[in-house]
Amino acid sequence: MKSYYQVRVIEKNGIRIAMLNCTALTNRPNKVWWRMNDMSDKNYFRQMLGWAEKNADITIVIPHWGTEYQHVPSYGQTSWAKFFAECGADIIIGHHPHVVQPMMTVKADNGNAALCYYSLGNFISNQSTMKGNVGGMASLTIVKENGVTRVEDAALIPTTVHVERVSGVKVFEAMLLSDLTPELLKKDVKFCSNTVDEFWDLFNKASTSYP
Repeated sequence: MKSYYQVRVIEKNGIRIAMLNCTALTNRPNKVWWRMNDMSDKNYFRQMLGWAEKNADITIVIPHWGTEYQHVPSYGQTSWAKFFAECGADIIIGHHPHVVQPMMTVKADNGNAALCYYSLGNFISNQSTMKGNVGGMASLTIVKENGVTRVEDAALIPTTVHVERVSGVKVFEAMLLSDLTPELLKKDVKFCSNTVDEFWDLFNKASTSYP
């Protein structure tokens, strides 16, 4: 089996972390071979996540899913998130929509729960709309005490991409939204007519667009 189909386990500070990437869809729907760990066979994921449960302290699933440019997670995202939690995933970090979606705890019918970042949006990009230019970074602490592993201090940290023309060349800079100032925004190639408050309003609305 090729390595990118397998659950990767890394050890850091005595904590074994399992990571599984998977794909619900791509922009080439007929090219199934583009999809790493295609999200079509739930039995396959039960086996993979069951293995992770036995061989790691904590499991992170990283799905490529959802509807582009929609802040509210789709039914497909929410149902798969519950399924991943049911199978033992502890953290879910989603991408593909190109915009921020909320971070929340997902509870499965069997009592399991997972911290889910439905979409981090874009970290660095050349998006032409403001909502595509506001992203987030997943921030959390994994703690292991007395053989029990848990997640603490989970947060979604707002980011943006500042694009400024320097000597005739566009320079892209990924930055924390907290570092964006009115003076800096006035130099932005695309969003110089917008305000910092508008960026924050967009992030706050997007990150609370619960399904």
